[in-house]
Amino acid sequence: MNTFSLSTLLTVGFSISSAHAATLALYNFESSTLSDSASVTDITATDLNVVSNGFTVNTLFHTGGNALGNASLGGSEAEFGFTTAGQSVDLSFDLSTSASYTLDSISFQHRANNSTNAFDSHNLSVSDGVTTLNLIINELTNPLNQWNEYSASLQGTAFETLDAGTTLTFTIRLAGKSSNGAGNSFSGIDDITVTKVPEPSSTALLGLGGLALVLRRRR
Repeated sequence: MNTFSLSTLLTVGFSISSAHAATLALYNFESSTLSDSASVTDITATDLNVVSNGFTVNTLFHTGGNALGNASLGGSEAEFGFTTAGQSVDLSFDLSTSASYTLDSISFQHRANNSTNAFDSHNLSVSDGVTTLNLIINELTNPLNQWNEYSASLQGTAFETLDAGTTLTFTIRLAGKSSNGAGNSFSGIDDITVTKVPEPSSTALLGLGGLALVLRRRR
């Protein structure tokens, strides 16, 4: 007969609940725009704002290229082509709410074209207008023109709680290394996602579901 400790049961409940973090905001560019898809009614996420630092950015949307590691699964991505080398571009959005949420993480997919090795790093930060926290610093991009997913936890940071009436600004900075006038140096971005921790009631139900499964197996 199998026996399980209380800590084992709690671990089962936690692992199940943490795997079901709910999406608050998603930028997947399926409609070939920089607009947000918010799945929670009292969450407001602004359209993605693109600010170039000292040079011209050409923005386009490429269909059929967003699936992580496999360009054949459809969808679309936002591509940013550079006409001047050695500068950077900021992609940012504001997140605010009329309620209060515990944030879980922010993630995004990214690639740079391998023909010119266009980008040498990207950073991810969050700010409340007073304090800025760097979540990812100088992360190197994949030089093989492949999608990689990058994720940063907001748990345990000063920004893990999004209170009613507050606004957080998330910024992804792409740093350029080389370019050409034809705009063939590009960086692709897709599926920028902010998730929240499940509500306590949902976590409890998931934990009870895991407990019931364990007890059934014991029988």
